[in-house]
Amino acid sequence: MLDDKYQIPIILYYFHEKKYEEMAEILSINLSTVKTRLLRGKNLLKKELEEAGKREGRLNG
Repeated sequence: MLDDKYQIPIILYYFHEKKYEEMAEILSINLSTVKTRLLRGKNLLKKELEEAGKREGRLNG
């Protein structure tokens, strides 16, 4: 559900174990942009998971 600009850094970092510098090179963006997108992506993902948990709780009450 995340936008690609947030989803791709999360995948590279957590599933492919890439370092920030490697991700910046792969994505052709600044190092600071990588850090920002990873942080925002994690926050958005956390929010989505919390919302999904609340919805599931209401359904399964």
